[in-house]
Amino acid sequence: MTSEVEKPNRISALLNNISHTNVDVALICGLKLLLKVVGNILAEPSESKFRVVKKTNKALHSRLFSLRGGMEPLMIQMGFKQVGLDSLLYEGHNFTVLRNAVNMIEKLVNPINEAHEEKQEMLREN
Repeated sequence: MTSEVEKPNRISALLNNISHTNVDVALICGLKLLLKVVGNILAEPSESKFRVVKKTNKALHSRLFSLRGGMEPLMIQMGFKQVGLDSLLYEGHNFTVLRNAVNMIEKLVNPINEAHEEKQEMLREN
């Protein structure tokens, strides 16, 4: 089990691995979806439906859990727990780890997203 002190380093390492094993478009889509899932928990922490992540959900399965490099271990480091074979559950009440993970994900996704948008704009102009 990872200590609270080690979690940011472990989350950073997992994000690094995920970012290097996926193409930019898939990475952006998947991590933006993760940001939405976590954002819902942070916005409404008492709403239980936001705390359960079903891996069998079509959008989650195709955009989030299809990413290579350790998405489930990343979510577990963020405070989710495996429930059965097809779900992850966030049971925590200390949202510091989630907020820190959001910051790390945004720092990773934003520059990639901006570069992708610039490339798309250049293609449209040509």
